[in-house]
Amino acid sequence: MGLTLLLGFWLARTGKVKWHAICQTAIVLLNAALIVFLMLPAFSARILPKLPARLDRLPYLISTAHAALGMVSETAGVYVLLVAGTDLLPIKLRFRNYKLGMRITLLLWWVALLFGVATYIVRCGNLCGLVHGVASPVLKIDCIGTRAKPSIG
Repeated sequence: MGLTLLLGFWLARTGKVKWHAICQTAIVLLNAALIVFLMLPAFSARILPKLPARLDRLPYLISTAHAALGMVSETAGVYVLLVAGTDLLPIKLRFRNYKLGMRITLLLWWVALLFGVATYIVRCGNLCGLVHGVASPVLKIDCIGTRAKPSIG
């Protein structure tokens, strides 16, 4: 998803505005589906019931930060879509500096994405077998569980 965000940024920089709009719209909608069908149920089942008592533990803190940043960045992405791609919002609710608004949104998405990677590393423990210095050829990542499970085949 991060690479596709950069592709969308590149499309805008090279003047391919129509393709930029299609690319970024697809990312925002795909991410919304991932949030609703994967991330929100996992967070609600595994993290939320233990808050705020376990915010002093790194997996809960990072997962909660990722959820909060993800919510803000997805909302910003939907807002940009509404402002740049439709006439649904009144003029008073629209930003005027498109470039700044889109770049701030891109920055928010990248910060949320990095917290998402940190969530996987902390919650799964041995991401790609490299955290503890032992490389495993194939790693099945259980993003909802607390550990990564090496699998063969």
